[in-house]
Amino acid sequence: MTKKKKAKLFKIIVICLAVLVALSVLLLLYRWTLTIDSRNKNLELVSAIEDLVSQKGELGLFQMANISVDSIYKDGNGYSVIQSEGNDVSYSGFELQNMNVYEKCADSVVHVSTHEESADQLSLGKSVSNGSGFVYSRDGYIVTCFHVVENGPVIRVSFADDSVMPARIVGSDKENDIAVLKVDKQLDWDPVPFDVTQTLKVGQRVLAIGNPLGYDRTLSCGFISGLGRPLRNVSGRVIMGMIQTDVPISSGNSGCPLLDTNGNVIGLMISTYSASGNFEAMSFAVPASTVLSIVDDIIEDGRINRGWLDVVALPLTEQIVEYARIDVDHGLLVSQIAPNGKAAKAGLKAGSTQVKYGNSVIFLGGDVIVSIEGMSIIDRSDVFTALMDSKAGDKVSLVVHRNGKDFEMKVQLVERTDENMGWLLR
Repeated sequence: MTKKKKAKLFKIIVICLAVLVALSVLLLLYRWTLTIDSRNKNLELVSAIEDLVSQKGELGLFQMANISVDSIYKDGNGYSVIQSEGNDVSYSGFELQNMNVYEKCADSVVHVSTHEESADQLSLGKSVSNGSGFVYSRDGYIVTCFHVVENGPVIRVSFADDSVMPARIVGSDKENDIAVLKVDKQLDWDPVPFDVTQTLKVGQRVLAIGNPLGYDRTLSCGFISGLGRPLRNVSGRVIMGMIQTDVPISSGNSGCPLLDTNGNVIGLMISTYSASGNFEAMSFAVPASTVLSIVDDIIEDGRINRGWLDVVALPLTEQIVEYARIDVDHGLLVSQIAPNGKAAKAGLKAGSTQVKYGNSVIFLGGDVIVSIEGMSIIDRSDVFTALMDSKAGDKVSLVVHRNGKDFEMKVQLVERTDENMGWLLR
């Protein structure tokens, strides 16, 4: 082959390779363009679906696909059960949720009864009270209301299999109407789970399973009607931070769990309120976070350890402010301080001018505690609320008013007792 022919062949090969490279580049550009177009369409589709779900919920997706759906039901495990129109089952999503909660929790709800002591060991004494409770742990701990068991020396717990066991009080919290019982047997029923992580909302659907009028394991449904309510319970004590519901409960329901639609405890039902005395228009529950904290303390220590200020004090009134010429209109007036106590060591100042106040003697001129842990002190209940989660030995932050100025100090708490709780005057 001559040099001229070789050069021509080489030129043809180079041209072919160039064409192939150009075609490859064009193909890559085409595919890249398609990919970008596909991504843009996917983003548009995702955005459209998000808009649809935000406006119409998950049902909107099925409506868009022309699929007939009656409801979407989420169970406790997070799975969705789709109930279509025209099938053989007529239960709504709400009904399925109710059934699921009942099946999950009912067997763990117990009937608590108290009785007078009987000379005949083969029979129970006269019935004193009846209420509800629920299994807290398989090793025999039961949660109920304190007022259900406070007046009965003999306590019996009836379980889902109709077995009846004697129980004893491990400990109680009168302030929040909570009691922990113990039966000496390993239980076959799962504890009712707690959920203290969710933010409760007014309008949220809730359920209760209890024993109204002796009808064991009765399911009641309703909604959260209010949050953070104060309530004076049957023992005359004011309980703060209650959950208000319209769940209809009757005598025998006290101590039953208030449940969310996943079957988790969100409160302990303790009371109803009726303006007429007949129709239970409102019911109340202690929040699950409070119940859980108290029950764990009782099981661990057999009692509740709450912190308290070792001072004799009283909330300011218009009369005290005017008489003592105090330049703040709210707070806790420190009358006396325990000698060499925690408050004294922190630097709180007691009063020095003795005056008669109702049936008590108080001392004016002391510090005014304006707030505790950031909570303004208006009346006695604010002190209990501010110190609710504290324990003896904790240090709390006080804003104190003295000589026309406010300043902050840290005070270590002592353990609250019936005696020093009486130092908070009315």
